[in-house]
Amino acid sequence: RLGFLCESVMLAALLFIDPPSPNLGSVLDIPLSFYCFLRGLGLIGQWYNYFSRTSLPSFFQSALDRFASLTGLMLWRVFTVDSINFIIQVRGERDPSRFKQVAESITLASLFSTLKYQPALFEDKLRRYARTFGKNEGIISFDYLSISKIEGRFKFDLVAEYSVDLVSGAVTERVNSGALNPRIPHPSSIVHPCSAPGSYAPVRSF
Repeated sequence: RLGFLCESVMLAALLFIDPPSPNLGSVLDIPLSFYCFLRGLGLIGQWYNYFSRTSLPSFFQSALDRFASLTGLMLWRVFTVDSINFIIQVRGERDPSRFKQVAESITLASLFSTLKYQPALFEDKLRRYARTFGKNEGIISFDYLSISKIEGRFKFDLVAEYSVDLVSGAVTERVNSGALNPRIPHPSSIVHPCSAPGSYAPVRSF
C-alpha cells in the first residue's frame, strides 16, 4: 500500500494549484467530496473490524477491502505494543553502519511481528532478509530481546535466538525456557490475525 505513497503525495499537490479554468475546480468538487465521504466510511469500517474483531456483512466487507486496497486506506498503528515491546540484535554483520537507518528497525519489527500473525511466512522472510547482508556463506543470528518496565527502569531479556545458514538456508529457532514466547501476542494487544493482507476482518468470522 505504501508503494505509491510518493507518487500519491506528488499528485495530491496538484489540488492546490489554481485551475486554468474556474469551471475545472467546480467539476472536481463532486468526485473529491464523494471520495472523502467514502474514505470516512472506510475508516469507520476498518476501526469497527479492528476494535470489535468482527466482520461486516459479506458484501460490505468485500467492498471495504477492495476500496482500501485500491486507495491505500489503512490504519496507522506504529506504536502498538506488538512493535515496541522487543528489539532485535543482529550478530554476524561486520558493518554496523547499516543499523543507523530507522528503516532497518522498521524492517526488523515488521519481520519478527510475523511470528505472531503470519508464522507460516516467517522463515521465508527471514531467509530473504538475511541474504541482504551480501554474504554467500556463514551464519547470521538474531537475538529477540523483550522489553519490560520494572521498578522505574527497563529490563531486556533474551527470549529467543534465530539463526540463518546462508549456504543451506536452514533456519534455527531456540526459545529460552520460561521466557515469553515470541509467537504469542502480548496480553494487552488487540491486534489479531486477519482474513487477508490489507483487511482488518478477523479470520474466524469472515
